[in-house]
Amino acid sequence: MQEVNKLIEAPSQKIPFGIRDKAILEVLYGTGIRVGELVNLNIGDIDFNEKIIKVLGKGSKERILPLSNISIRAIQEYLKNRNLFNKSKFIKMNDKDALFLNR
Repeated sequence: MQEVNKLIEAPSQKIPFGIRDKAILEVLYGTGIRVGELVNLNIGDIDFNEKIIKVLGKGSKERILPLSNISIRAIQEYLKNRNLFNKSKFIKMNDKDALFLNR
């Protein structure tokens, strides 16, 4: 458990990529979502009030996964700082609906 906590806390919260990476790790660990499912998430797939995330899984089957308060806070922190990715020359903001932006 200590190793997992160290991994989740490793990304620096002082840079946009670190904030994003922590949110990714919290969602991966907290939900058990597959990486392929995670990268296909859109912002609209998250229901913050119900604390759930809708995932399109294998065979195009929709699953609903619960989100922990910790995961929700990490996602909200990331979304609050997401506009900083516009300033990065490594990010193309083509898909504004995508939850996690990539290099």
